[in-house]
Amino acid sequence: MNVDSLFEDLEMTSPYYTNYSTDDTSVAFMGTFDENFDVYFDGEKLSLNEAGNFYFEKQLEVGMNTFVITHKGKTIYYNIERTINVLKSIGSSVAEGKTLKVDGGMAVSVLAVAYKGSYATATLGGTTIELTENAKSDVVDINSSYAAFTGKIVVPEGIVDEEQYLGNVEISASYAGYSRTYIGAEVIVNAVKLPDKNIE
Repeated sequence: MNVDSLFEDLEMTSPYYTNYSTDDTSVAFMGTFDENFDVYFDGEKLSLNEAGNFYFEKQLEVGMNTFVITHKGKTIYYNIERTINVLKSIGSSVAEGKTLKVDGGMAVSVLAVAYKGSYATATLGGTTIELTENAKSDVVDINSSYAAFTGKIVVPEGIVDEEQYLGNVEISASYAGYSRTYIGAEVIVNAVKLPDKNIE
């Protein structure tokens, strides 16, 4: 619903819609109204600033958030669903489309940017590890709702004269009922080459 025509003498410039979904952590309410008629937000009377506007922010909880504005005996409900993009990105070194060739017994390093507090894992060739959330990271702003998650998957020992195809790294994260999985790079374990025997 477009808010432009909701009320006479009440103009809302933000938010533009009364029902929508967002992954933002807060919403800004901004607008103006005819001071001859009171406007209430969740039961509290609004007042205009010196510029003739009102502006305030409300934090959004995960899930549905409902806010109520009343004006001239009419009531309008803002239904704003806060969703979570749980898994924002994965490190370029393990991005989909890449092929990693590693020696047997070595570790593949995994980096993911996921929502703080998420349960994050990486799976490769039947092995699953839990990724560790890092308090500080160069890849994420400290004030962000996201954090870097890291871990290492150790690949099997190499096989003589035969490469092992382990498939793709799968990185998953979940939080508050939301989940997401990225398919990453494919990994191949190099074949073991035995030294040539000296023939006498």
